[in-house]
Amino acid sequence: MLIRVWTIIYGKSFGDGQRRHPNKSKHWIARKYWSLDEEGKWRFRCELGDVKIELGRHSQVEIVRHVKVKGPASPYDGNLTYWSTRLGRNPELSNRVTKLLKRQKGKCNECGLTFRDEDKWEVDHIKPLSLGGKDWWNNIQLLHKRCHDRRLPEMVVAVSMTRMALSRSRMR
Repeated sequence: MLIRVWTIIYGKSFGDGQRRHPNKSKHWIARKYWSLDEEGKWRFRCELGDVKIELGRHSQVEIVRHVKVKGPASPYDGNLTYWSTRLGRNPELSNRVTKLLKRQKGKCNECGLTFRDEDKWEVDHIKPLSLGGKDWWNNIQLLHKRCHDRRLPEMVVAVSMTRMALSRSRMR
């Protein structure tokens, strides 16, 4: 079955190459769109400037098991954490918090405990904005309020040390 799928993908991609370049030979099309990877296997690739993009293999796709909805659970039963983690959206929470809950699989990045509805949550910048961090998805995380408060003194020390170093370098 898998060989048949790859045969279809090869046929479609080669046919697309022939459609895009009707006056070129099959060898030219193969050299343009296929190349050998590190293992010596042919891969469908293209280059955009310095970036090489290649068609992923079926075996590289991560298997995601879908968890059955718990018994009488409903999106309207008030269990914000469960449904935000499951769906990645919830009308009662901000889009930012629900996406972070889903990305972190409902767990705090600091202590590893599961978020509960009665917990207080804080959106935390991994690299603080005052140290040049950005307000981007890869720089924010959701923490329990107590974990955020525990992390805060470390950040204050880091910020003050950075500012002191900057002021010293300006004095010279």
